[in-house]
Amino acid sequence: LPKSKKRACTFNDDLQKEFKFLKRESTSEASKLRCDICGARFSIAHGGRADITQHMHTKKHMDAAKCKCATPIVSNFFVKQSCESDKVHASEGLFAYHSVIHGHSFRSADCTAKFIKKLYDPKFSSARTKSETIKCNVLGPLSEEEVQHDLYKCSFVTLTVEASNHKDIKLFPVLVRYFKPLEGVKVKIIEFSSLPGETSDLQTAYISHVIEKHGLAQKIVALCVDNTNTNFGGVKRAGKGNIWRKLQIQLGRDILGIGCNAHIIHNTLQTAVDVYKYFHIYTVRVKELKEFCDFVQLDYQKLLEHGSTRFLSLGPSLERILHLFDGLRAYFLSQEKCPKFLKDTFSNPCTKLWLGFALKQYICHRSGFAHLSFFIPSDIKTQLDTLVEAGDIKADDFYCAVRSFYSASVDYFDNWSCSLENTKELEWVLLRSFPEWRDIQSSLSNFYSKIPALTSVDKTMLFDEWACAKNIVTCHITEWNKNKVAVSDRWRDVFSEMGSNSLNFGVLSLAVAFVLCLPGTSAPVERVFSLMNASWTDEKSRQSVTTMKAMLFVRINFGLDCSAFYDKLLKDKRTLAKIGSSEKYKTATVNDAVAPSCSH
Repeated sequence: LPKSKKRACTFNDDLQKEFKFLKRESTSEASKLRCDICGARFSIAHGGRADITQHMHTKKHMDAAKCKCATPIVSNFFVKQSCESDKVHASEGLFAYHSVIHGHSFRSADCTAKFIKKLYDPKFSSARTKSETIKCNVLGPLSEEEVQHDLYKCSFVTLTVEASNHKDIKLFPVLVRYFKPLEGVKVKIIEFSSLPGETSDLQTAYISHVIEKHGLAQKIVALCVDNTNTNFGGVKRAGKGNIWRKLQIQLGRDILGIGCNAHIIHNTLQTAVDVYKYFHIYTVRVKELKEFCDFVQLDYQKLLEHGSTRFLSLGPSLERILHLFDGLRAYFLSQEKCPKFLKDTFSNPCTKLWLGFALKQYICHRSGFAHLSFFIPSDIKTQLDTLVEAGDIKADDFYCAVRSFYSASVDYFDNWSCSLENTKELEWVLLRSFPEWRDIQSSLSNFYSKIPALTSVDKTMLFDEWACAKNIVTCHITEWNKNKVAVSDRWRDVFSEMGSNSLNFGVLSLAVAFVLCLPGTSAPVERVFSLMNASWTDEKSRQSVTTMKAMLFVRINFGLDCSAFYDKLLKDKRTLAKIGSSEKYKTATVNDAVAPSCSH
């Protein structure tokens, strides 16, 4: 009988744990080893552990082991960044971030930093100068860097631009809106500068500079601004002297011009009585008003100013006036020299009814453009019936006035909505009902000639990917509608589920990204001014435009609560090193706050 072959020994996991200095020569031959200490190569196929023991007793291995023990490790000569040091730097970065998010002044950092150092950590050091430097030279540039990384990856971007004054300074923030398949719609600020004027030439040069600086020339698909003649040339969008036309000429192609739909609604519903001006200067009048509110058992609240160009303030202003209406009426009618307009207004029993009616219209239509229809809320109807029974008003007169209101509103809407006709074909992206393939195909075809980047959307691949996505949409659409899930969250759920099932969605996400980067309102840039005004008060009037720019970048672009931001900093060794380094005092702040081509 033939002799049986002996099985060869191999270097298994147990031997690897015991002899960590030995490594396999190759993955295919598990018995051939290399020694990291002496560099020798040998086999353990015949003896296994015995071969390893024999190698360790060789003169070459023992001499190499002695030499290694006598030689210190090179890494010991390098200074290690300790975990404790990282936590201190992260705490200093968090302190700067916290003061921006909650609107604390730089001066308060002097006191706060001292008691943090005394009560919690003696190594903590972030007073006013250091805190401001971290905001401007570390966190501000970091936020811009992260947005730039997103812009590099995305395919479609819409710019939103607006102008506002801070005393004698004209300020122009620029926001971008884009869509990330697994995160949703993002709205970030990429520029905040001052210009010497508001002419179309200055603003066009400024916007062109921003586009070139961030590499958006081939990605920008739309410009969203309010409906002024400087921006669009009027309701008919005629002429070539407006910003939208000039920007298209500079880009050498068409881009969509999106007016602010909320501004259109605002202009039709601006019916509030501007009582604010009567009070906000005179302390004596405010005191008297407080006393009247106490008399009628109302909680006094400061009246809110409503600017004619700031549509976000209309609803809150109406709400505050209605809350104080009884106190205001008692106050004005008791004044000997009350302005005639205000006296007539508060003497009219229908004033409160009309203010309530205007507020309801604002609430119904503030979410976006909608065609107005004849509608009287139930609580307004109840007030009307009460006034009719008291003989203060005739129902026919009220209904006639309401019809005139809606007729004028509809005419205004129809006049200004002509530029929105093409966008109605893109409603399939809303996923409120199940989209048909023909709707998707025809809607994109109309934009192929205008948007060069859309040529990368292959219709065949789009059909295949939509065939996979529609099953997911079918399963979730009822639940989405019931819970009123946002559009971007619906698509994020679709793409996340497709990704987890290893399904391609690259082309479909491009089509969705194009539509969802188009805004319906310039409200985000209005909120920038609200944040700016809250931070740039008389007590903080010494802040520069550059400092305000960094603070806005930090507050808007990160979008994290303080706890989450601390965790983010602990993982970012590069940013922690900048916070701890003296180089941050030499680093230029978040770019320049004045556009180079538009400086004074």
